[in-house]
Amino acid sequence: EKLQQWVLEYNVSKNSVNSLLDILRTEGLDLPKDVRTLMNTPRTHNIIHIQPGTYIHLGLEKMLSPLLNFNKHLLTNINEINLGFNIDGLPLAKSSKRQFWPILCSVTNIPQIRFLVFAVGIYYSSEKKPESIEDFLNLFINEALDLINNGISINNKLLSVNINQVICDAPAKSFLLNVKSFNSSVGCNSCNEEGVYIDHRMTFLGVNSSLRTNNSFRNKVDDEYHKGNSPLERLPINIIEAVPLDYMHLVCLGVMKRLLKFWVKGN
Repeated sequence: EKLQQWVLEYNVSKNSVNSLLDILRTEGLDLPKDVRTLMNTPRTHNIIHIQPGTYIHLGLEKMLSPLLNFNKHLLTNINEINLGFNIDGLPLAKSSKRQFWPILCSVTNIPQIRFLVFAVGIYYSSEKKPESIEDFLNLFINEALDLINNGISINNKLLSVNINQVICDAPAKSFLLNVKSFNSSVGCNSCNEEGVYIDHRMTFLGVNSSLRTNNSFRNKVDDEYHKGNSPLERLPINIIEAVPLDYMHLVCLGVMKRLLKFWVKGN
C-alpha cells in the first residue's frame, strides 16, 4: 500500500516502477512483476459505441476509491469530498480528425491531492465529437448521482460527495450545456446581453444586462439560447456557478493577448 501511494504521489513512470519491482523481487520481497498488478489496474473495459466513435467508462467510484484509500491519512477531519471535472476535446494530430474527449476528475477540497487528475471515461473518434451529449455523459451522470445520494465509504468512514466545478473551454461548455455557441448573438453564458457584429466580430456592448441564473437556465427562460436539455441539469448543482467562465482563453489568451498586440504593434 505504501508503494502504491508513492507511485501516485510522485507520478512515477511505468518503466521506473517495473525496474524497481525487479530489484525488490531479487531481494526476496513478494511483489508483482508489473505495475499494473501493483496498482490493481483493470485489464479489460467494456467498449460502448457512441456515434460516431467509441467510449470506455473507467468508473468514477472505481477511480476515486483507490486515490482516497491511498491518502486516508488526509481524511481525518474531512467529512465531504468535493469533485471538479474537466471535459474537452483533444486532437491527436494536426493532420487528421482523430480525437479524444476525456472526462477528467480531481478532488478539489484536499490541497495535498487536488493536483492528482484521473480519467473517469474516454471517448475516441476518427471523425468528430460525440453526436449526443446525453449518450456521452449518461454513465458518468448516473454514477455521479449515485455517489451524491449515497456517499462513498473509505476506511469505514462514510463521506458525502459533491460536484462543485465543471471546467471547460467555451466550445466544450456550449456542447455540455447544449446551448448556442459562444460566438452567437445570445452566446454569453453569464448574462442575457444580445451581441452585434462589429468589424466581423461578435461584440457584447452592454454591461448592465440581467444575469442568467440557475432557475432561468433550468426553466429555459431564454428559449433562443437553449438548443435542448443538458445532462448536467440532472445534477443537484447551480449550473451557472458550477460551470464558470474560461479564464485562460477569455483573459490570458483573449483580452490580454489582444492588448499586448495593440501595445506592441499598434491597431
